[in-house]
Amino acid sequence: MRTTIFALVCLAAVSFQAFAATPEEVKRETPQYDGAANMIDAIVAQYPGKTVFVDFWATWCGPCLMAMKTIQPLEEWMAENEVVRVYISAPTSDKAQWEEMIGGIGGNHYWATEAEWTMIGQRYGIKGIPYYQIYNKTGECTFYKTGYPGNKTMRKEFEKAL
Repeated sequence: MRTTIFALVCLAAVSFQAFAATPEEVKRETPQYDGAANMIDAIVAQYPGKTVFVDFWATWCGPCLMAMKTIQPLEEWMAENEVVRVYISAPTSDKAQWEEMIGGIGGNHYWATEAEWTMIGQRYGIKGIPYYQIYNKTGECTFYKTGYPGNKTMRKEFEKAL
């Protein structure tokens, strides 16, 4: 009996690991762009005809991590509606910790350099994180907000951008 239970637990652990995303599957190279201010445009342009959700965050940011848990119930709906999830990490995040965390978050992850982060902040007036943007299928930013506004608001904004 104990041997059977142990075998089932081991099988479950191996099965879960087989389906978990690895950092290599979600970490993306920043596309070529003209100047750091256009980094977001270059990233969004990689997903033509798709609604794109951009989450600016850091590994040490408690509100960022809490929001990632809060939005989880919307992730299946987002996938069904082909909403692309993009995460831009602040360069203040510990890179090793970031690489370890991103496999469990899913989506497409980009590491911003200090220069890129500064230019993005200036271009979009970002004063803090978490910070969110939603782009419609034509690449127009239809929503932006500092602080997570809740799932009801996010779903409404996603629906407007579809």
